Amino acid sequence: MFVFMTSFKDGISIEDRLVSLESKVSSLEKENKDLKDRVLSLEKYININDKNEVDVENKTNIKNDNKTNVYRSTYSDNRCQATTKKGERCKRNAEPGSKYCWQHNK
Repeated sequence: MFVFMTSFKDGISIEDRLVSLESKVSSLEKENKDLKDRVLSLEKYININDKNEVDVENKTNIKNDNKTNVYRSTYSDNRCQATTKKGERCKRNAEPGSKYCWQHNK
């Protein structure tokens, strides 16, 4: 014997549940699209900034080096004052209250 249920134990009909789920799926699809668009926009922004990054103090382009991108500061007064082995200024941010980064503060 087959019994077709028209509602669940909580009294909500299958049709109402289906409409609710369809609405949630639609909302999640829109949110997913918005998030994808936002990620794309942020990726473009990051790529533009990486290509156009300028050393504020020297007004020159900074070489794009992925190892040091994390430590770059757009404010030269917050940059570590140490000089690297290559003779270039360290690209890391200075520790709070210091002129040097964590590595050069030793």
